[in-house]
Amino acid sequence: MEKQHYSRRSFLSNTFSSGLLLLTGGLLAAGCGGGKKENKAEEELTSCQDYSHLMEEDLAARKKLGYTDASPDPEKYCRLCNLYKPPREGAKCGGCLLFKGPVEAEGTCTYWAPQT
Repeated sequence: MEKQHYSRRSFLSNTFSSGLLLLTGGLLAAGCGGGKKENKAEEELTSCQDYSHLMEEDLAARKKLGYTDASPDPEKYCRLCNLYKPPREGAKCGGCLLFKGPVEAEGTCTYWAPQT
């Protein structure tokens, strides 16, 4: 029986070429449908008052912070707050650094902080 001889060079070459194919395939698969599922729900909302995707803890946080969709004080709109996250391009609703879910630009909460 003849003993086969493997070189380090052929081993490394085969190992890295196989690994590179797997890595490339994985990156392609990730770009073809994966990623950013949590942001997709916020972007697809038809109304800034649609809280159906929020958990009870998220709703409780909004309530605890006193969030309302319409501010009684035109000087304290969410869009004028330092904690407000403007809507992404093509989205209707903004967000807040303090709680999850959609935020009306004309809304407010008890933690409103003026922009500086």
